Amino acid sequence: TMNRSTPSTHTTSNFAAQSVPLKISLRLSVQELTRLYQSFKSAIPNKRSRVIQFVSGYPREGSSRIAFETGYLAAVSFGANVLFVDAAEKHKYKDLKQLMGNTSASFDMVAKNPAHANEAIVKVGESKLYYTSVKASDDNNALIDLAGTQAAIEMMRPHFDLIILNTPGVFGSATGPALSQLADGTIMVVAAESTRRPVVLKVKENIIANGGKVIGAVMNKRRKHIPSLFYYLFLSR
Repeated sequence: TMNRSTPSTHTTSNFAAQSVPLKISLRLSVQELTRLYQSFKSAIPNKRSRVIQFVSGYPREGSSRIAFETGYLAAVSFGANVLFVDAAEKHKYKDLKQLMGNTSASFDMVAKNPAHANEAIVKVGESKLYYTSVKASDDNNALIDLAGTQAAIEMMRPHFDLIILNTPGVFGSATGPALSQLADGTIMVVAAESTRRPVVLKVKENIIANGGKVIGAVMNKRRKHIPSLFYYLFLSR
């Protein structure tokens, strides 16, 4: 059971996003998602609005699901206004695939014309979770508009307690490292049974080299005899 805490003081009334009905069933435990949410809030204190990036080294390490379920929990259980900014090129995760299909404008377009918010942002059911996607420009070699995305994020900060950047794997796209500089902190998602330590360190180095700040890692897909989700901070490393 999810218990609500003090509701958000941010307002999303300045844009009227369409609502997409979704019946979301969490695969990860509420306790572990809550611990993750509270951990990165503590890692980035004294901010009314936090921008958190989730990234992995390779596809299919569970980064998108963990990012989305963390945002959903923050909205439903803690009453936070959450914006999920999806920069992944494609999804097998059906909920995100459905949401992506309901946006007709790229998130960065909001910075050029705030009226595009109605086309770029959708509300997830009756929750306080909102979804938007960053679409690569067809005439820009499949690169996103980094400056436009940054401007749109800053425009949205006054309206949201948490902005989640869901980005593709570092080794499969330049988007993840590029967007890391826009986040207050980056959380790496690691497939515990298959991702080796040198790969994890390489992802961390890549993020830092692009101006990002790694605040922790989530070890996903662990064996049944230990928790499926484990979070630890890099603050002392």
